[in-house]
Amino acid sequence: MQIDIDPAKLGKRHKADVALLADAKAALAALLDVLPERAETGWYKANAQNVVNWRAYLNKLETKTEGDLQLYQVYNQINRVKTDDAIFSLDVGDVNQTSNRHLHLADTNRHFTSNLFATMGAGIPGAIAARLNNADKQVWSLSGDGGAAMVMQDLVTQVQYKLPVINVVFSNNQFGFIKDEQEDTNKGYIGVEFNDIDFSKVA
Repeated sequence: MQIDIDPAKLGKRHKADVALLADAKAALAALLDVLPERAETGWYKANAQNVVNWRAYLNKLETKTEGDLQLYQVYNQINRVKTDDAIFSLDVGDVNQTSNRHLHLADTNRHFTSNLFATMGAGIPGAIAARLNNADKQVWSLSGDGGAAMVMQDLVTQVQYKLPVINVVFSNNQFGFIKDEQEDTNKGYIGVEFNDIDFSKVA
């Protein structure tokens, strides 16, 4: 089953046994109204508990205070200070996975990334566009050091046009996504590690 508000997307990537042209939230609500209620199975209960365990694990990572600073605690602070209508521009890379896990978004928040083409370096310029179109909202760019290094000149644009964007750069001195893909080939790593960059000095 595929539900999409864009008719051009229905069956585009995969054959859909049932294709519904509708807003997903409204369509799911309508389906729940007409489908018969089923008793909770053991499988369902086990997976519901898995969700509880998973969220508790993420919370433990985000709120821990011992040891070195890790990205989990950074997300905890982002979640603490973000506004309910904040907009997030996510770069491409490990930051996509970590944001999906640790960024606590309200229904009124918006976030976007370069999903289809996976364009590294999209985070900072995307935040510029969001800021220009939403002068009254808090705007964030979340990037890895690889993506941020590709477009660090766009910080000049932010300053020149006095665009208040909160730029967060997660640094691990590598193209993490690409390194993972190279690891799958069992042929070693090529061009995926680089020297540490002091982005605070760049800013």
